[in-house]
Amino acid sequence: MKRYVINGLFMCERVSGIQRYAVEILKRIDRMVSQSDIKMVLLIPFQPVETWRPANIRVVELKRKFNTLNKHMWYLYELPGYALRNKAVTINMCNMAPVSDSGIVCIHDIMYLTHPEFFSLRKRIVPCFYYHFETRHYRKVVTVSEYTKRTLNEKYNIPSEDIEVIGNGWEHMESIKEDDSILKRLNLKKDGYYIALGNIYPHKNLKWVLEEASVNPEDFFVIVGQKMTGISLDGYEVKKRQNVLFTGYVSDEENKTLLKNAKALLFPSYSEGFGIPPLEMLALGKPAVISDRTCLPEIYGDSVCYIDPDKNDYILGNLKLSTENAKKVLDANSWDIAAQKWMSLLTEYDTAQTKNQRGD
Repeated sequence: MKRYVINGLFMCERVSGIQRYAVEILKRIDRMVSQSDIKMVLLIPFQPVETWRPANIRVVELKRKFNTLNKHMWYLYELPGYALRNKAVTINMCNMAPVSDSGIVCIHDIMYLTHPEFFSLRKRIVPCFYYHFETRHYRKVVTVSEYTKRTLNEKYNIPSEDIEVIGNGWEHMESIKEDDSILKRLNLKKDGYYIALGNIYPHKNLKWVLEEASVNPEDFFVIVGQKMTGISLDGYEVKKRQNVLFTGYVSDEENKTLLKNAKALLFPSYSEGFGIPPLEMLALGKPAVISDRTCLPEIYGDSVCYIDPDKNDYILGNLKLSTENAKKVLDANSWDIAAQKWMSLLTEYDTAQTKNQRGD
């Protein structure tokens, strides 16, 4: 019988892109695992935030205190120790993994290495430390796009045959209820604004959205995520504008409502491992304007409008969604497909094989 220990740290964190990846795929694996020769444990180190619990995968909650030191002890000692005692391989779906034996690890992107200019030295040190060991002590590497697979091959010399591409999905949007109260609270009208999702990290390139607001004063722009008013963004002073609204953090229900009622999504990122917000927007039947960089053209093909993230000469106007092209993208990128690929990998993988130890 194959034995796996799932790194459940994502259950203790607020859901964003990589945490959603783990939760949605695990929900589907939980339905399949009882029909396989796989024994799984979901090991949760701290007090969980995520309320979902699997029905067929055993859950072990350690309930440690969540702090930076304990988080590193989790990767350096507790998680690999538990796996070793139980003769199991760890499954790590959210970038970071034990440094001594990284098991099966999903690395969503390596922006800290490919675009170091977007991050301070302090922000780069920890992920680069873990990536250094993960790319040498892995059993198998999973990533979310062909672009990221190429960068892992180029930057860390990981053989292509050791990397499995398993992307993101969109079906979670179907189960999320809408919360129309946010429209009234923010005084927004249906199809009365453009929306952008992001944070203060420069690679999200929210400067582009702010510049579009300047050259399109007749339009209204909503930016969902951490409030930035008064914060210097990569040398760009974010000032109040009459036609820009920063919402701060919103719930999944509020986020779905804001996306569904926007004219279009603006997604001008310089770099993404996958870029899930445009997929969510297409699932809601709405158009998206996205960057032509990194993995985005590979994933979205002819289903969206592309912009050069370094230029603000794009004219916002009568954007139309190609239903046929959007369907192709949605059909090719789903949580059901991703979970099936993960399950095939776990079923076929020989857990008794010697771990990879690369010394290059």
